[in-house]
Amino acid sequence: MSHIIPPPPKTISSLPSQAPADEETTAPLPSAGITLIVTNLPSESTSSAKEAFENQVFPTIRDRFRANNADGFFPSLDMLTVTSGDTRQPCDYVFVSLRENISPVPRPDILQLLVTSEHAQDAGDTFNASWTTGNGPDRCRRLFFKARDKNTRADADEDRPVIEAHFASNNITAKFGSTTGNATNGFRLSFDFLDEVTTEAVLKSSVSANGHQMSISRPNFVKPLYGWDIVIIGCHGISQF
Repeated sequence: MSHIIPPPPKTISSLPSQAPADEETTAPLPSAGITLIVTNLPSESTSSAKEAFENQVFPTIRDRFRANNADGFFPSLDMLTVTSGDTRQPCDYVFVSLRENISPVPRPDILQLLVTSEHAQDAGDTFNASWTTGNGPDRCRRLFFKARDKNTRADADEDRPVIEAHFASNNITAKFGSTTGNATNGFRLSFDFLDEVTTEAVLKSSVSANGHQMSISRPNFVKPLYGWDIVIIGCHGISQF
């Protein structure tokens, strides 16, 4: 099915839609990586979040837009690629991007309609749509827990139910992610939380397990404000940069 979309903003339309004739390239389409993450969706099964976005969240946003912009462009669902955040176990988020055949140049302006427009978010909404911080699990809501003086996987596995009990007793909704590490640096447990506010609160809290204080850390990330934001790391110490 072909789709008629509005022309891109000037800053986007000025980009080349393909490599120069004398230059061969096997690079992916330039829109790769321009992706939204929609969180706080149902997570009863591995398909629950995707089904909720397609059948409830997307129609809600679309109808709000059309109520105030009858003649304005809004993408149809079949223009989007919607994938579950985790295909192995249930999670409450999906990734949303434009299908590869929609435009020869990146179109974050189209996806932006699902993020910050007045019709996209309402005070009563439970879902949240924002730009991704990277591939894989939602880094904004993930924390790592590691005992400072214990280094085996068995130690980490022993600590897990104690940490989960701590969350339950404090009414903190948390979902176990995985156990990772090695014998040299030790093993750590990852947990995903319901929202960023809870994640920040737990990060600043004190958690102990089996008589050992846990070291709490989080993944490194910078949250984009727009789909084309670019982060350059390793610039600490460079003057006038």
